[in-house]
Amino acid sequence: MIAVMVLCSLLLAAAPAAQCPFQVSPVAQVSGGVNGAASVGGVTYITGYSSQLSAPTWSGFARASGSGWTAVDGGLKGAPPWSTFPPIPFGAAVEALDDGSGAVVVGGQFVYAGTVTGNGLARYDGAAWSAMGAGVNGVVRALAADRQGGVYAGGAFTSVDGVAANRVAYWDGAAWSALGAGVDTPGSAVLAMTVTATGDLVVVGSFQSVGGVTAPGIARWDGVSWSAIPGVAVGASFGYAVAGAPNGDLFVSGNVQLAGAAASLARWDGVSWQALLPPTWLAPRALELMPDGSLVVQAPSGLSRWRDGQWSVLTTVSGVVAALDASDRGQLHLGGSFANVGGTFTSNIGRLQTPCPAQVAPVGPGCPWTGGASSLDVAAPAWLGGTYRARAAGLPPQAVVASVYGTSQQVTPLWSLLPMTAPGCLSYTSGDFVLRAAASGGALVTEQPLPVAAALVGTSLYHQLVVFELDAAGACVSVSASNALELTLGVF
Repeated sequence: MIAVMVLCSLLLAAAPAAQCPFQVSPVAQVSGGVNGAASVGGVTYITGYSSQLSAPTWSGFARASGSGWTAVDGGLKGAPPWSTFPPIPFGAAVEALDDGSGAVVVGGQFVYAGTVTGNGLARYDGAAWSAMGAGVNGVVRALAADRQGGVYAGGAFTSVDGVAANRVAYWDGAAWSALGAGVDTPGSAVLAMTVTATGDLVVVGSFQSVGGVTAPGIARWDGVSWSAIPGVAVGASFGYAVAGAPNGDLFVSGNVQLAGAAASLARWDGVSWQALLPPTWLAPRALELMPDGSLVVQAPSGLSRWRDGQWSVLTTVSGVVAALDASDRGQLHLGGSFANVGGTFTSNIGRLQTPCPAQVAPVGPGCPWTGGASSLDVAAPAWLGGTYRARAAGLPPQAVVASVYGTSQQVTPLWSLLPMTAPGCLSYTSGDFVLRAAASGGALVTEQPLPVAAALVGTSLYHQLVVFELDAAGACVSVSASNALELTLGVF
């Protein structure tokens, strides 16, 4: 919070105001409905139906390529003999892993991902498919990644990779495990899920009990046990979605029943539930939280944004939106079954673009410590109202790190400030505020909340790490620096 206040006071007075409304951006159509979308490492992926009737070329999984889509390594193939309607392979969800690998996980109803036997689950790293065990004995309907590089899978299954797991399971990067007794309502399914700010998992679907606990349509897993969520129930519906905000808010869509009220979209603010949209037969099937904490959904009036207690319409959509994804490049993709977005014909996929994106550019190289060089890369861009995250690698096994931010570029010989630094090592920031961090295993993730301030749009922030290498006794043996980055603050 102190850093946010410093940033505001340093930049706000001199920066020009800016208005950056979304713009509809051309994107090529796809055949077959789109069920999921996810972005990682600057690449956006979509998954959906391999509609045999329209002879598609993308086979249910594709990645963005300019204004079009490119099929990925054979796509999804093979409908199992127990397949549900429709009897074709499809991807129901795609989720980016938060482990720096640039990989996504795809879940649905299929036997093969490319040439890899997946049975409803597979991982794609940007170059090749890999199996995640032997897959499930049913259909995967929802995925949710955690901050430890793992992913939860939910759907209609009772085992994954041979492990008994009722309709929900967790992949830790190496193996699957059950979440207690899981969703134990016979014939039910988990249809949506999210990981909250506290790391808990919230699942929504067509069930009445979880882990022996009565929980009508919505439940929470805290890593040890299941519990019901008080004050809310989710009944049978044609739409289910759930999203957890960084501030702890929880948004749920579906046939939502609150105390004395019904809704198709509701919000928990940590104290009470609030109905955001009136009940309808087709509740929002996708929720997307933007970096500033606002929420984008398909409302009766069109694709809409809820921010500061107010609704605003972003664009019109003729059909059903089943997937929403806000990418690091400032693009909001919407997928589903529709033919028109904002008055422009497009089949099943659309795209909005912010004219004021967050951007990153290299400023200068770092200097090595005794065993190698440290690198600094952006993990989450500098969106106003969000949290800028950077990932450092190649750090000393034992190190203390100073995360240095500046509001201007200022080249200074680092050895003139810290005598243990090698000659030629430079600082590239004005060093307006410094945060201390401790590396672990040669890696570090730094986080910096950014204020919501239109006057800061387009301004620059400079970031660099100063690394203090320690010996076994904790004494400093060298001082080095990572490369430096220039961050352009954007609004989404």
